[in-house]
Amino acid sequence: MRPTLVNIIASAACMTRWLGLAMVAGSLVGCATQRAYKGPLQPATDLAVIEGAPLITAGLPYRVVLRKVDETVVGFGHYRASVEPGKHLLLVDCIMDGPSTTSRFEIPAEFSAGGHYRLAAAIKPGNKDCESISIRTLK
Repeated sequence: MRPTLVNIIASAACMTRWLGLAMVAGSLVGCATQRAYKGPLQPATDLAVIEGAPLITAGLPYRVVLRKVDETVVGFGHYRASVEPGKHLLLVDCIMDGPSTTSRFEIPAEFSAGGHYRLAAAIKPGNKDCESISIRTLK
């Protein structure tokens, strides 16, 4: 039995729907928070949240990517990490899109329970490289 044009169109519409659902599910993965502490789950009020830049940066020419907190690698699709309060060592990449350069920074920092922090880049003149990374307190 040969497929009819109607069957081909219906099949294509079904595949398009599944592709759309897969894309939405994939974009939600980028919102996940990496757990960068050992032991059982803890309430959010007992932890600090550190965030870099999400995968989609609304046209900014750079991304600040949190790569590691102490010995915990921040996985692909995660741009935030939850940590216990105290001192931590962050490994952060600043990726410039235009000239396609990456600068890596090790940042020792202390975080408070219930705090929310964002990594921010200072860009060198000419928008070709990152000069430094700072940590901004959001909450």
